[in-house]
Amino acid sequence: MKKFHPLLCFLFLAVLLAACSSAAPTSTTAPTEATPTESIVPSPMASTAPDDVYLTGLIAEKTEDDLFSQSILVARGTIHDTGSVIQTAAPSGLSINFTNYDFTISQIYRGSAEGSVTVRVEGGAVGGRNEIYEPTADLKDGKEYLLFLFQPNHGGNYYVDDDAYYVLGLNQGTFEPADGGYASQSGAFLSEETLL
Repeated sequence: MKKFHPLLCFLFLAVLLAACSSAAPTSTTAPTEATPTESIVPSPMASTAPDDVYLTGLIAEKTEDDLFSQSILVARGTIHDTGSVIQTAAPSGLSINFTNYDFTISQIYRGSAEGSVTVRVEGGAVGGRNEIYEPTADLKDGKEYLLFLFQPNHGGNYYVDDDAYYVLGLNQGTFEPADGGYASQSGAFLSEETLL
């Protein structure tokens, strides 16, 4: 039986690690993820185009009961992209970009509003930064949606003193017409009877 020599084993592992580290890629093509607390360093092209910042996270699951009880306006209507993006600052000094949409209401299931309201969604390009959130409410110009909306109270982290609405649960509160009802962007289904 041959004897195991620890020095030879150590040398073999060192050579193997050196070979693996030199073969490792030095750059990645995957999008850069950033949290709101990271500082973003503009690239040399920042003067012509904003830097893309990808922000991902988990949000609390909203049940059907949560959507109805926590929203102040449940309405069906058509989205119009206004091209308006704002940047708000929290008391902590962090900032977040929001895109404003005009939501022309055709039917109200809960709450009251007339004509159209402003719906504000996380993300958009302003201040040298294009923030892309996942998950979020994915709203397209000219499309019809059923939205569960709320307005934040004073003292919130990113409160803006206006009458804009925000989508409750992001993609969970964003529904599109489907056979016999509405399907949310997160996979839930609501029938017309449930809404009525």
